[in-house]
Amino acid sequence: QLIVQTSAIRTEDAIENSKHAESIGATALLILPPYFEGPGEAGVRWHFEQIGKAIKIPVMVYNIPQFSGFDITPEVFSRLREIDCIRYIKDSTANMLRIEQLAASGASVFNGCDYLNLYRLMAGGAGCFWGGANAMPKEAVRLYDLYRAGKLTEALALWRRMQPLNKLLWTLPFNSVAKASANLSGRIVGECRRPVLPLTKDQLAAVR
Repeated sequence: QLIVQTSAIRTEDAIENSKHAESIGATALLILPPYFEGPGEAGVRWHFEQIGKAIKIPVMVYNIPQFSGFDITPEVFSRLREIDCIRYIKDSTANMLRIEQLAASGASVFNGCDYLNLYRLMAGGAGCFWGGANAMPKEAVRLYDLYRAGKLTEALALWRRMQPLNKLLWTLPFNSVAKASANLSGRIVGECRRPVLPLTKDQLAAVR
């Protein structure tokens, strides 16, 4: 599966990005509501409706209100799900109650907060986006396998070992930590493109 993020402030640009992604093999699209003094719910719905008319692949709505300025609550998402193309939601509110509410509503919810991923599994979430997995991919797979096998004591012990990095991703600059931790684990990906700066000496020491 290839999920491509095609968000834009203008609906026309989001449509153009989405059509291009679909044309080169994307199997789903990850799309924010219009941001930077964006519209209310009616305008957000219109935005997604227009994108849906232009593409044939499913859309994952991206909820990160601390950056977009619009919160896709479980109630709002239940109404957005009436649009044919919308199948999933990525929720990055770092709110475990929100994950549980979305999962209980029958939504295919993907967690975007690294330090909640084990609890997301327990709440019935469909999947996750996990920056820390770039540095600890084997552990991420092992955690999932232990959970699926019902070995929750072992899963929790492994999770506690993984949590320090998961928490640093959310207390230091996220993308810089993801890149640095991948580099330190031997998976060389370089630094973020500017203006996102590398970690300071002290921050890098914490990640190490």
